[in-house]
Amino acid sequence: MALIAAPRATSQLYGLPPGRLWNRLLGTRDVTIGAALFTDQWRRVGLQARAWSDAFDGVLILARSVPIRKPLAPTLIRVAIAFGTSYLSTRLARNPRW
Repeated sequence: MALIAAPRATSQLYGLPPGRLWNRLLGTRDVTIGAALFTDQWRRVGLQARAWSDAFDGVLILARSVPIRKPLAPTLIRVAIAFGTSYLSTRLARNPRW
């Protein structure tokens, strides 16, 4: 929801590209995935989509940090969180009855 309501501030927080439309699309993607996670019949698909989208976000964060030479530690933390949640979602997709 934050990416939809305040795309510029949220993109800076997460280290994502600064485009307003781009971040609103990412926010819409996240809300859609979140809705899928709350339904039994779509939970597995939602978890798989969450895994792929978090991995994609990690790649975006890395791609954004390399050309502008941002400090390494915050970037690595953000990337670790993105890939960590991607891994967790992949594991949960195997058994979505949590």
